[in-house]
Amino acid sequence: MVCDREADINHLFAFRPDNVHLLVRSAQARALTTGGSLPAYCASLPERARETVQVPAKAGQPAREATVALRFGSVSLKRPAHSTDKDLPDAVSVWVVDVQEIDPPAGAEPVHWRLLTTHEVTTLAQARQIVAWYRMRWIIEQLFRSMKSHCLRIEDSQLEDVGCFRKLAMIG
Repeated sequence: MVCDREADINHLFAFRPDNVHLLVRSAQARALTTGGSLPAYCASLPERARETVQVPAKAGQPAREATVALRFGSVSLKRPAHSTDKDLPDAVSVWVVDVQEIDPPAGAEPVHWRLLTTHEVTTLAQARQIVAWYRMRWIIEQLFRSMKSHCLRIEDSQLEDVGCFRKLAMIG
């Protein structure tokens, strides 16, 4: 599963089935079992490489290239202090790949993806694979946006005749 920030939920990691891997963009400044927070830990990791990524156009900002620093390591996330769920474990061990833009252009929102994953990330090649999988999520988002609101308005389709369904299916 590849998810954006809205899926940054401790339960998702704590109770995932063994046959499911997760890759989630972090939205929380999570506490660590070793003390400190996830953002501070990521900032302390050594830079392993610099890459150029394509940043799609968004909210009045044109598409562009961004130079990003890659950092990665293992981390143990502490159970949220406010949780009342008695079944939630005290900690969840995951890997983090931190992708942070170096010198973003003036006025541009800098790229910063803190990616939590259940996939092992001990090499630069593995970190690059995690980033590639996360970036594919944007393609899927664009497809859904086109189908739902921009072009097809598929949710507004009321198909009562099989002929209409065939025409719509031919578009896909």
